[in-house]
Amino acid sequence: MKRLIVMVVCFFLVVGFLTQASAYEYPPPFRIKHIKISNDTNFHVRAYSDNPNQWLCHNGQTWGYVNIDSSGFEAKTAVILLAYSLGRAVQVVTVGKPFMGRTFCHIEEIKILDQ
Repeated sequence: MKRLIVMVVCFFLVVGFLTQASAYEYPPPFRIKHIKISNDTNFHVRAYSDNPNQWLCHNGQTWGYVNIDSSGFEAKTAVILLAYSLGRAVQVVTVGKPFMGRTFCHIEEIKILDQ
């Protein structure tokens, strides 16, 4: 019986880790076409892709976002602005966040790529 309980707990832990890992999306590199700044909880900083078909959140949007309460907000915003001003491509890791029946791409990680 103890072994069965341990197996069930392990199963749910593995499923939980796989579910979390599968939530991350890795769109191909892109250049930021333009940036939109909104109020702090309304997709505060939006980075629009130069190729709208690259986003994976399946909602028809052409952008990813960070909010003021996002982890590393200041650093992510600085990287977005720098990449845009230099015209450099970026690589992002996003996760779909549900809002009002749709899913939006929250930028979890961002890096500027070499030319």
